[in-house]
Amino acid sequence: MACAPPAPTRSASRRCCRRCRASAIGCWGGWASTPAHSSAPTWWARYPRADVYHLTSQNLASLLLFRRPAGKVVVTVHDIIPYMLRADRQLSVYRGAADRLFDRMAMAGLKRADRLIAVSHYSKRSVVALLHIRADQIDVVHESVDHSRFRPLDVPAALRERYSLPAGRRYLIYVGSDDPRKNLATLLRALAELRQTQPDVELIKVGRAHFDAERARLRALAAELGLAGAIHWLDDVPERDLPLLYGLADLCVMPSLYEGFGFPVIEAMACGTPVVAANASSLPELLGDAGRLYEPRDVHALAEAIGELLGPGARREQLRQRAAARSAISCPQQRSRRRWRATRCFRLHRYYALYRVRLFRAPRGKTAHRRSISTMLPQAQSPAFA
Repeated sequence: MACAPPAPTRSASRRCCRRCRASAIGCWGGWASTPAHSSAPTWWARYPRADVYHLTSQNLASLLLFRRPAGKVVVTVHDIIPYMLRADRQLSVYRGAADRLFDRMAMAGLKRADRLIAVSHYSKRSVVALLHIRADQIDVVHESVDHSRFRPLDVPAALRERYSLPAGRRYLIYVGSDDPRKNLATLLRALAELRQTQPDVELIKVGRAHFDAERARLRALAAELGLAGAIHWLDDVPERDLPLLYGLADLCVMPSLYEGFGFPVIEAMACGTPVVAANASSLPELLGDAGRLYEPRDVHALAEAIGELLGPGARREQLRQRAAARSAISCPQQRSRRRWRATRCFRLHRYYALYRVRLFRAPRGKTAHRRSISTMLPQAQSPAFA
């Protein structure tokens, strides 16, 4: 029997090919029609034989417009934010007509799926509102982090030297790109306001720009606000260092206007770092009462929230304790050393519920009938933290 797909994490797609060699799942990368480790021609001419097909990204749903497999199809929807912001000149990420066309094709393909899995209730509401897909056709399964990696760790002095982060200062951390919807200009203005009374506070910005014009605008704004020496732009950070940087930071800030899920929130909480996040999109859903929310465009409110959690008092320690429990929101089995296996079994049971079939069904008078699942995975994500 084919195994259920692994829990969706940053590096799940990088691990998939290794797992597929020992299982019956076909590992499908990007626009290829054959397993990523196969040498066969890469055309979507044939699907592998299966009863259930799982496309693990909404972008792959465009395939359903051309040739739909014979079995049931489930698609994971991480977000439809580019489609949501298509008419917003400031926030739209479309670079031309081709981007707009491919995204519209993906949205149309979602309507042809038998079932959707949204990674947050916010993403589900967005799909229902904008694509008019029935709510009862969409299940919510939160994404997860690897708690064997993202956990409280002792930060070695070598890390500070590697990234030029001297001791004796307090650090905020932001992990992500410079996408305009990430609302980094509000964070910079709040930092400038905060440093008027707390000049030892600095920002660690982790992740490549991906938006060069926005990076240039942010650097100009930082210089204008007198923050040129208070921001550490760390574009290329190995994933092994990310939990250590979370542990080094006094606070994680997530000012995004739109997020389909928001991995940094869960990662920071798993590392025991308090979080301040915008009261927008999926962030309140993830953070719950384990962090501090603020109105996303209110500079003063953000500066006040950061100052509150950096100040003395029991509030900070209370949030640390809540965050440890809250970070397991998507995986009740996270305390188990066999968490990934348990999560795959959990996802397999989701298939039982979705399609009301038994993967081993024995018709009367016949031997057990084996059902299978084929998983189509997008290309491995860059460690540059989108």
